[in-house]
Amino acid sequence: MKFVLHLTSLGQTDVVQIAYSDPRRLGRIRLRADPVNEPPLSLLGPDPIVSPPTREDWLAAVTKRRSPIKSVLLDQTVCV
Repeated sequence: MKFVLHLTSLGQTDVVQIAYSDPRRLGRIRLRADPVNEPPLSLLGPDPIVSPPTREDWLAAVTKRRSPIKSVLLDQTVCV
């Protein structure tokens, strides 16, 4: 395991464990005071589930790019 987090509630004896295993060693765990407003998360585009772009905004962001469509769709900064 790379990281194991033990969670308990005050006054409770039950323990919940969350484990993070990364056999390919590609992931990172970062502890931040304000993760939404600090890099690297602040550099990502908006969450398409929480705040989906309008059709016009998405087309404007995609059509100004000259990359292959797969790399555009995988680039999380396109809709910024």
